[in-house]
Order: sequence, then C-alpha cells, then structure tokens
Amino acid sequence: MTTGAIRDAADREKSALSQAELIKRRNRMAIWLVLGMLCLSLVLVILGLYTTTRTESLSITGYTSGVILAFGSFLGVLGLCLEENRKQLLVAAIVFLSFGIIASFLCLVVDGVFIVFNMDVRPLKAGRCQFYSSGNSYIYENYYASVPCQGLTESCSMKVRSGTCYCCDLYDCAK
Repeated sequence: MTTGAIRDAADREKSALSQAELIKRRNRMAIWLVLGMLCLSLVLVILGLYTTTRTESLSITGYTSGVILAFGSFLGVLGLCLEENRKQLLVAAIVFLSFGIIASFLCLVVDGVFIVFNMDVRPLKAGRCQFYSSGNSYIYENYYASVPCQGLTESCSMKVRSGTCYCCDLYDCAK
C-alpha cells in the first residue's frame, strides 16, 4: 500500500466520522428547538388559562392554539428521540404545528372581535373616566394610590397606578 492510499483511507474514515458527528449534532439541535417550542406553547397555555379565569366579561380562546402547538411539539420530541415510527411521528408533528400556527392566528382574530363587541365604552363616551397622576408627572413613576369611587349603589376606594385612566362605573365596589 502506498502512502497516498493510506491517506485516502484515513480521510474517508475521518469524513465518515464527521458525517456521523454532524448528524448527531443536527439531531441534538433539533431536539433543543422542539423542546423550546414545547416550553413556549406550555407558557401560552398557562397564560391563556390564567387570563381566562381572571376576566369575567370577556371570553378568551387564544390558549387553545397553545394546546395544539404543545401536542405537535410533543410529537416532534417523540419523533426525534424514538427510532421506530420516526417518520410518521415527525409528519404528524409538522401537521399539528401547522394547524397550531393557523389556529393561533384565528384565535387572535376571534379574541379581538369578541373584545371589540363586548367592551363597554359607554362610561368613556359619557366622560365619566378620569386620569390619575401623582402631580409630579415623572415618566418612571409606578406606584399605586387609593382613589375614591362612587358606584351605582355605594362608594368605595380603588387602587390605581399613577399615570393611568380609570372608570368607577366599570369597577365593582362590592368586591
């Protein structure tokens, strides 16, 4: 064997090893990407559920797309980690992620339409909303103060952040 043939054999082994290493690196990066998408979709679900339970007069549907995205990301993690049924799992993950992206856009539009139609702007149009500032008008002020409110049946005080508008008609003094 000549030295050229030995060098060629060593280069082939080196390139084959680097190919396997390259595939392993791609797989690892794909797993991290899909795990990041899974975490973000779970944050979307948690924030959506939190917002839904906190708003009484508005219905929020945006978190449903987070459920679809989380399921698609979970299928993607399974498809990348398992050897059997890899192709089917990755195809299903792509389909669910595509549906999740489309659903998130539709939920954004639906939530916007519901908010526009269900928001009560009568106190704002009647001029019964006030602006609270502490008087110093610094931009970086961020503290709360108690402001007296006269509701329909009783009067109470509510906490308002400086530099914000508030409407006593929209605030429920009974709570």
